[in-house]
Amino acid sequence: MERHIQQTIDRLSCIKQHLSSPTGFQNAARELLEWCSDLRAFQPPFEGSLISCLTIEEISVSD
Repeated sequence: MERHIQQTIDRLSCIKQHLSSPTGFQNAARELLEWCSDLRAFQPPFEGSLISCLTIEEISVSD
C-alpha cells in the first residue's frame, strides 16, 4: 500500500478514536468535516475508514 494512503487511513483511525472521547470529540468532528470537504476523501481506499468514522456506535452504560 502506498505510504500516503496508509497515513490517511491511520489519521482516520485516530479521528475515530477522538470522536469517541468527550474531550476530543469537538476537534475531531471539525477535522472530519474539513476532511470531507475535499473530494479526495471519497476515494475507494479510504471508504471503510471514512464510513467507520461516520458510523454512530451505541454505547451501553452499566450502573
